[in-house]
Amino acid sequence: MKSFNLSEWAVTHRPMVLFLIIATLVLGLASFTKLGRLEDPNFEVPTMTAVVAWPGATAQQVQDEVLNRMERELQEIDGVDYIRSFSRQGYGGLTLWMKGGTSKKLLDAAWYQARKKIGDVRGEFPDGVRGPFFNDEFTDVYTVLYALQAPELQWPELQALAEDLKRGLQSVPGVNKVDLLGRQAQQVHVEFSSRRLAALGLTPQSLIDALSRQNAMTPAGAVEGSAERTFVRISGAVRDVADIEALPIEAGGRLLRLSDVATVRDALEDPPTFTVRHNGEAVLALGVTVSRSSNQLAIGKALDARQTELQARL
Repeated sequence: MKSFNLSEWAVTHRPMVLFLIIATLVLGLASFTKLGRLEDPNFEVPTMTAVVAWPGATAQQVQDEVLNRMERELQEIDGVDYIRSFSRQGYGGLTLWMKGGTSKKLLDAAWYQARKKIGDVRGEFPDGVRGPFFNDEFTDVYTVLYALQAPELQWPELQALAEDLKRGLQSVPGVNKVDLLGRQAQQVHVEFSSRRLAALGLTPQSLIDALSRQNAMTPAGAVEGSAERTFVRISGAVRDVADIEALPIEAGGRLLRLSDVATVRDALEDPPTFTVRHNGEAVLALGVTVSRSSNQLAIGKALDARQTELQARL
């Protein structure tokens, strides 16, 4: 039997060969225009971290009463390779590793299961435990970073402006998320003199207890009527610095205001937990993360257009 000769077939079927060449060129050009253009290749990191804080607890208490409960729940997830935990004075955390080669779909399902299982056991944690705080976004890369600075504005005003700009950037097609970096939480500082408190027969804990009682959210019951039920709410919730200054403090049989024994002021967290600097000056930064399957060149042009639009409104 005569073997197939590709060269002979191509010479005798020239129209078919020409058609295949043209079809290949057309499909190649169409595919080229749709290729993703990213700085970094797509890859999956099969790990998740969970961190908890428990101020005042020993490392052994964090391990026995929090981390061990979390580990027992996570061991039930399919595809777990190993779990490694650590505990320190007042905080701890664990790292969940999945088996190598696990697909993105299965990893997403595992991260969902991890959050759900730990959420189910969250009610068994002791009072005062904060978290857990999860992180499984190790492959996110900021495509664009914007620095925002306004010397004539107060820091809270700058943060409000940054939130407005963040919403504007998030509406650009192809943008996954926008992170606001360098923001500082607003706090109310209560400053007192230990010598003055001692002279009045007070302790710092008495001030803390007064603040806790005043701002506690407790149910106050309801009034049952013939046609409806009216819920009762306790007034006096703390809304601003003036309300905190007016809190009653009992000292030696007398009723004083908190402002009589302490200085109350509204300020930002000090020191800040995270600071971003541009040319040596503290600024706010907006980090833009785009979709993995997107064309970064096209998104870059769209972001430039939105940036121009937003700057015109500042």
